Amino acid sequence: MLISYEVFMKHAEKVCKNPVSAVRPILSGVKHAENGDLLCTDSHRLYVAKGVHDRTDGAVLTPAGKNVDGNFPDVSRLIPDSSYAKQSLEIEVSELFRAADMIASIGSITEKEVKSDKPPALEFKEDIIRYNNFQCQINYSFYPLRFEEYICANAIYLLEAMKLLKAAGCQIVTLNFYGKMRPFTLTNEDESLLVLILPIRKY
Repeated sequence: MLISYEVFMKHAEKVCKNPVSAVRPILSGVKHAENGDLLCTDSHRLYVAKGVHDRTDGAVLTPAGKNVDGNFPDVSRLIPDSSYAKQSLEIEVSELFRAADMIASIGSITEKEVKSDKPPALEFKEDIIRYNNFQCQINYSFYPLRFEEYICANAIYLLEAMKLLKAAGCQIVTLNFYGKMRPFTLTNEDESLLVLILPIRKY
């Protein structure tokens, strides 16, 4: 199930428009790897789509099609081997989207009210995804699924990842967890689309 070039570039725009690109302009673009893969990152998350284009020049282009000069980082070494995952879970894309959308929406409102620049953080814990601050607590149950690894992540990143997977026509997403402070991944049914998200350190 290959995502179209146009759909990937549209969703990559969220990743490419990042504060890091002011210091590292190369991250404002999408790497068109020689093997046909597309890759983009903001140093906190990574999108990879396999076999989407036919360029062979290794170009880095903005979502608007402008060439970006520089050396794109070797992000392949950041992608963990799924065989080493401590837990793998298959979840319906529509359900995980619904949970992320609810938490991101309510979380963003409460964070703005307290004038905080911190993103709404969600916790994968036991059989729920939870958002919690001093104003409110949101629990979204995934029973009978159970998260064996406790992970805290940016709710906006998860929501945007789910929008990408929905746009690609994915029905089921596989979550691979590698440890509390290790990045986790989301992949579609044939693993042609991958999203990697770094966890948030929460005390």
